[in-house]
Amino acid sequence: MKKIRVLLATVLTLCMSTGLASTAYAAESLKTIYPNEVRTNGTEVTTNNGYEFCNYVTSNGDRSSNGSTNMYAGVSTDEMYSSSVANGADIFDINRANDIVYHVNLKNTDNTQKNVRLYIYMANFLDSRREHNELKVDTTRISGDLLGTSVDASLPIRYYFTNGTDVARQDVLNGTVTPDWSTLKEVHVDGQLPAGTSAELKIPLKYVETNPDWDTYTNLQVRDYSAPPYKFISLNLVGVRGNKQVGDLMTGKVLGTIAKGNGTYEVIGDPELQEAMPQASEDFIKFSIWHQLRVDTVDRYATDKVTNDTTSYYAIKTAPINARVNSLGYVTQVDGTRVMPVLRYNHSAKAAFVDENGNATAPANGQAFYVSMHKVISAEKEVTLHVNDSFDAASYYLGGKDPITGATIGYADLNVTSDVNMAHAGEYTVVYHYTLGDGTTVSRTTMVKVINDTTPSTDNPSSDVTGKGNPTDAGHVAPTTSGQHATKSGQHATKVEKLPQTGDDVTGLAVSGVLTLLAGLTLVGLGVYRRKHA
Repeated sequence: MKKIRVLLATVLTLCMSTGLASTAYAAESLKTIYPNEVRTNGTEVTTNNGYEFCNYVTSNGDRSSNGSTNMYAGVSTDEMYSSSVANGADIFDINRANDIVYHVNLKNTDNTQKNVRLYIYMANFLDSRREHNELKVDTTRISGDLLGTSVDASLPIRYYFTNGTDVARQDVLNGTVTPDWSTLKEVHVDGQLPAGTSAELKIPLKYVETNPDWDTYTNLQVRDYSAPPYKFISLNLVGVRGNKQVGDLMTGKVLGTIAKGNGTYEVIGDPELQEAMPQASEDFIKFSIWHQLRVDTVDRYATDKVTNDTTSYYAIKTAPINARVNSLGYVTQVDGTRVMPVLRYNHSAKAAFVDENGNATAPANGQAFYVSMHKVISAEKEVTLHVNDSFDAASYYLGGKDPITGATIGYADLNVTSDVNMAHAGEYTVVYHYTLGDGTTVSRTTMVKVINDTTPSTDNPSSDVTGKGNPTDAGHVAPTTSGQHATKSGQHATKVEKLPQTGDDVTGLAVSGVLTLLAGLTLVGLGVYRRKHA
């Protein structure tokens, strides 16, 4: 018993350890900030007049890109076109973001002091015609001065507010003024930066959602007026909710559907088709939080391991699916000339699913991925015939439609292969082939079972008994007008024997004789028993 207790404790400890390890891994694999992978200048440091500076945001130990004068510097036109994140923005997870800090770092790289004139804007500088939720000053983390003790008091800094007032930082440090930091608009650094010195301004931020219907873009801009040419350096961020691991979504089969329009998809009711669909896999489902994944860019961009409902796109490569369903009469979605090699989806798009009757339904097992498909050709799945029946493959073709041209597919349009031999019992196949304009071959197989003529059963001897004891006596065969059994072809009749009727033959008499004999033997036995025990 003691050994059992020890074993159970060991197993429990191992289980708990495994669970904790898995949880820790999941937490570590997601970041709060994702620097934009489309940009090539994310670590750019701005230089001007003998000094350099950069601006960026940190949260939970993660760091954004540096602000830049050109957010798409070095980015190809194609990549700019396919970027799903506007303005070269970085991504931050709203649900995870805390301890957000805006950094503006200055450094005099010369051996003489330099004039510095930087305007740090806290207000959004994106499209003024749109309203945005944004990162703003976190007043709960300010004690006294906005910048705390991170910046030497000798650096001339002035604060500007939305009500039109401004105050010198020195007055705040002296306690002369206590500003309303929630209305901070700008921070100006205007003065001399001694040779070889540096300064780091740290401004605490938080995400403020003024309206849930607005987007989540924030633009933090620094304008450098120290010396011509003047520069505007922008740091763009877009907030998302609930980043998820791509691998966590690969939990079920891809769902086969038929597009009905307006974001509605009919779940195909054919269980054979749904069973044939492949398991979701990163091998053919590609994600990106940076690109819209056009057909020609899927293989060019690496699959991201994280996704969200704001910036993410995913693409499904159709070849692995068609390899499974073309032989069932289906193809995946087509355009005007071909079966599309890639189907692209916006991860934020929400599909509505209905059954074959148009009623709302929820996909089995909550499939995360679906593809729209076309049923090209149909045929009977299985037929049963008898030896020497006539056979016509056309009888079992149920029709079809070319999804590219819209044309009806007649039997004459098919290439039909068959190994059916009606002279011998067995299982055979008929395969109906159709080739689309792009060379894709779609087929459907019909199983043909050929069986022998049925014979009278030996399990029921009475079926062969006649009034004269002659099994060939036709007087006890049911008339063929009522005893014929027609197959699907209608060409083969099976003889059905008439069951014996009461009084038809000697069966009843034979049974009576047997019963009488048994009764007699019983009486004799009783007589013998009585004599022995008298």
